[in-house]
Amino acid sequence: MRTILRLLASRFVVVVVALMMVLGLPMASLPVQAADASDYRAASSFSRSHEYRLGAVSEQTEATSLGTAAASIQSDDFNSCTLDPRWEFINPLNDGTVTTNGTQVLLSVPEGISHNVFDAGIPAPRIMQMVSDTDFEIVVKFESEMAHRFQVQGIIIEQDIEPGAEDFIRFDYYHDGTNYHVFALSVRNGVPLSQIDVIVTPSGTDSYLKIQRAGNVWTESYSFDNVHYTSRNFTLTTPFTVTKVGLFAANHGSATIPAHTAVIDYFFNTAAPIVKEDGKPTTLTTKVDPPGAGTVTLIDPAGQTNFACGDQITLSAASTNGLLFNGWSGATTSTANPVTFAYEMGAVVTANFVQTQNQNLLYLPLITKN
Repeated sequence: MRTILRLLASRFVVVVVALMMVLGLPMASLPVQAADASDYRAASSFSRSHEYRLGAVSEQTEATSLGTAAASIQSDDFNSCTLDPRWEFINPLNDGTVTTNGTQVLLSVPEGISHNVFDAGIPAPRIMQMVSDTDFEIVVKFESEMAHRFQVQGIIIEQDIEPGAEDFIRFDYYHDGTNYHVFALSVRNGVPLSQIDVIVTPSGTDSYLKIQRAGNVWTESYSFDNVHYTSRNFTLTTPFTVTKVGLFAANHGSATIPAHTAVIDYFFNTAAPIVKEDGKPTTLTTKVDPPGAGTVTLIDPAGQTNFACGDQITLSAASTNGLLFNGWSGATTSTANPVTFAYEMGAVVTANFVQTQNQNLLYLPLITKN
C-alpha cells in the first residue's frame, strides 16, 4: 500500500511541475524528493576550481587556460636565407644587426658603444622566442672567435619584464683581453648576482654552451668539441618564471669598446633537435607542370649548380607541345618569362602550362560593291 501511495505521490509531483512550467509559475516552493545519499557522494567526487567575475568576465579551471599558451622551445639550425618568424629580433639601441647566410645566424654590435648586459638591463641586440615555463635543456654552437676584451656571445633567459625591473639570466663566453671565461649572471629587479665565472682554454674557433633548467636549479656546461662537457650549476633562491629564451651578442669597455659579431650555427632543444642539421641543399630544383609540357632553362648564372643566399637567378620557360605558359610557382610566383628572383636555400621552382582554348572561327565571304 505504501508503495502505491509513493508512486501516486511522485506522479502527482510530476504532473504539477509540468502544469506550472506551462503556466510559467515559479517553482521555488515545490517539494523536491531527496536523492539517495550515494548520489551526493558520487557528485562530490567530481571536483573543479572555478572563478567567476562580473564586469571583466573570466573563468579559471584546473584543466583549461583561457590565455594562449607559449610553445615549447623550438630548435633552429638557421638553414635559411631569412630568420624564422619564431624569432623576435630585439635591438634596444637600434645599432645592432641580425643576418642569416643559409647555415648560420650572425648578431653584431658596433665598436665604441657599450652593450653591457648587466644591472642596467639588456641593451644588447638579441633574438628571442616565446616559451613555456617548464624544465628544458638547450645546446648552442658558436662559430665565432673572440680576441678582444669584453667581447661577449651567449644565451639569455628572460622572465616577464615590467617597466623598470628587468629579470633575466645570461649564460655566455666573454674575453677579458687575455683569457676566455664561461660566465653566468642572474639579475632580479636590477640587482646582479654573479653565479659562474670560470677561465677556460678554447681549442679552435667552435665553442658550445649547454643550459639545463630543473626547477630553480640551473646548470651551465661548456665544450669545445661537443663531446666532452664541463658543468657548473647554481640554485636561484626565488622562483624564476621563464617567458623567453634566445641568443645575444654584446660588448663593453672603458678606453676602447670592440665591435663583435656572434656567429651561431645552431640552437637546439635537446628534446627535439634537428636530426639532419643544415639539410636543405644549395642547389636549385626546377619542375614542369604538367610533366613533359615544356622546358626550364637557367639563363643566369649559366651552368652553375650550387648557389648562396641572395644569388640572382634568371629562368626561362618554353612549351614543347603547344601549351600556354601560365606562370611560376614555388620559390617565385611571377608570370614574367624570363623571371629573375633571389635564391633561397633548397629553392624549388615550377613552370606551369595550360591548354590553349579552342577557337571556332566563322569565315564569311567578302563582298564588295562596285
